Amino acid sequence: MYNLIKSEIFKNKTNYGFLLMITFPVIISLFVTILSLVNINSIIPTNLNPWVFILGRYILNIYSLLYPIIIAIFVHSVFDIERKNNNFKLLLTMPISRINIFVVKIIYLILVLYISIFTSYLFFYISGYTLHFIEADFCFTKFNSNYIIILYFSKLLASLTIIILIQFLLSLIFKSFVFPVSFCSFITLLSIMFHKNEWVEIIPYNFPHMCLCDFISGSRNISIFNLVNLMYIMIVVITCNMLIKRISV
Repeated sequence: MYNLIKSEIFKNKTNYGFLLMITFPVIISLFVTILSLVNINSIIPTNLNPWVFILGRYILNIYSLLYPIIIAIFVHSVFDIERKNNNFKLLLTMPISRINIFVVKIIYLILVLYISIFTSYLFFYISGYTLHFIEADFCFTKFNSNYIIILYFSKLLASLTIIILIQFLLSLIFKSFVFPVSFCSFITLLSIMFHKNEWVEIIPYNFPHMCLCDFISGSRNISIFNLVNLMYIMIVVITCNMLIKRISV
């Protein structure tokens, strides 16, 4: 299995989806940092926490909207490489079970997600301290928000893991790029638009937005990432297991 993971990393090192996952948080952080410096005259009052009301309001808002869509593109791009080169047919002739082949893909997808979220976390701090270094009026060092920042990114990682598994399932079923990415985009936008409705709380594509709301409000609630997440993981894993044995790739 270790060799399969190495092979997966090698195959996807120049994949546009992989590059998008890694560069996305860097680009967004740099964009918001520059935008904040350009609009420094309209800075919020210094008695408000800039980690929440500057970086949280912009960077994390973008994450809640675009991260699920970026993930949908990334997951499908991994399948697309295999299908274009007929690698699945070659893999399935090897003395390796189908389950192992697709488990390796899931491990790779989650590994890249971990790297992307860690990059997001790192550049979130870099943006804050850069703004404070250039203009002390931002007052980032005045507030200690380490706990809610770590909690936010931990919850974001948990919520995006569920989305990766769902997109894995959709990309396994649909060979076309259109449906998995369109479905993700539509459900993400729909859940954000109706985020005040209670029924939206069980939609996994709304979880990143719920993480943002908890971050802005300072909530330390993690209840949504217990039973609901576990339920989705079980459903997706069981469905994937059934499909992998039957589906024609």
